[in-house]
Amino acid sequence: MTGIDTEVEEVEKMFAVNVFGPMRMVRHFHPMLIKAQGKIVNIGSVGGIVPYVYGSSYNASKAALHHWGNTLRVEMKPLGVDVVNIISGEVSTNILKRDRDHKRQLPGTSFYRPLANEFSKHITRTPPLENMLGTWLRK
Repeated sequence: MTGIDTEVEEVEKMFAVNVFGPMRMVRHFHPMLIKAQGKIVNIGSVGGIVPYVYGSSYNASKAALHHWGNTLRVEMKPLGVDVVNIISGEVSTNILKRDRDHKRQLPGTSFYRPLANEFSKHITRTPPLENMLGTWLRK
């Protein structure tokens, strides 16, 4: 969804999963991570580095995770904990399936309404096989 058409509550849900979830995990488990000299692995996205259209909330959440992870890497290094941000491209997930199932579309009042067909194509597409990390990993 476009940035100006997205309800703030939807953005909050996205951040709850993509940013605050990992933060809570690290906050809770950091004593064990430090004791074990472990690793923190964040699953990011190229969308957090290079924004794409119709993904403003997702892009922002992954950018926040990416920058938090970079800062955490500096903070945790003296404690013997490595922090890794995995930056994936497009992968095969159900993220677009929910949009298709709910027949998500631009609001009738959207300034982007002239792009409604393009938006519909975007959320109903299947990522190309060469972009699907999951497909590659199954080989």
